[in-house]
Amino acid sequence: MKGLRGILINLAAYAMLIMSFVSAAQETRSIVIATTASAGGPSGPVFDHLDKQRLADRPGYRAELLLQAGERCGVEIKFLLVPWKRALLLVEYGGADAAYSSSYKSERAVYGAYPMKDGLPDPERAVRGYFYQLFTLKQSDLKWDGKKISGSRTRIAVERGSAGIDIVKRLGLKPLEFNDEQQMLDMLVAKRVDGVVAIGGNVQSVIAFAPLLARQIKILQPALKSKLGYLMFSKNFYFEHTALTECIWNAIGNIRQSADYKALVQSYGVSGSND
Repeated sequence: MKGLRGILINLAAYAMLIMSFVSAAQETRSIVIATTASAGGPSGPVFDHLDKQRLADRPGYRAELLLQAGERCGVEIKFLLVPWKRALLLVEYGGADAAYSSSYKSERAVYGAYPMKDGLPDPERAVRGYFYQLFTLKQSDLKWDGKKISGSRTRIAVERGSAGIDIVKRLGLKPLEFNDEQQMLDMLVAKRVDGVVAIGGNVQSVIAFAPLLARQIKILQPALKSKLGYLMFSKNFYFEHTALTECIWNAIGNIRQSADYKALVQSYGVSGSND
């Protein structure tokens, strides 16, 4: 009887051990990605208008790209909506696992991990390509000839923490920093600044939902700078979950090159983009 009881106890313990392994295997790990507001543009991430931390039913094709990458790698993707400067700080100090979408900068690479190839960021695994452009009011005398910005006044607004800061500084001007595109455009219309240097698609998303604003603003050509945006993970996350991070980056590259993704982009009414 004692022997039978011992066997039953051992079997129960073994069953509990197996169940614990199964539970651990089925547990869904999540990745928190800090991102800025898309202003409802088709690229996304687009958030529910009543709940700014919940994705909309049609969250944008870039948001769907990251969600699909998460599915392929067996991880849940969660987005955290914050201003860009705060997104970078959250990655640096552990409040978020990754930032969407970060261009490569040496100062960010101190705390952020990028998909690399031969010692350089791998363009095949970028989330997107984009351009920094100069926006101004239609009646403004601000000019951009591809080499310098000129005009009677040259106060230029940029997004806090963005690569636009360095772009404006290299042109010999002092950038004025604001939280997001909407705030910068409000300052432009109020004539508190003379121009806005920002990612073209982001500004276009804001303008698309503000017809009165659109009628007052023009884009100066050519673009100031082309960039690639990456899903930048914190180095702590990368070192702790290297295989998972590489899986996500690889999935992003593979999905973006697929015919299904091109069809997804077109389903949002977009064609000929850098996505």
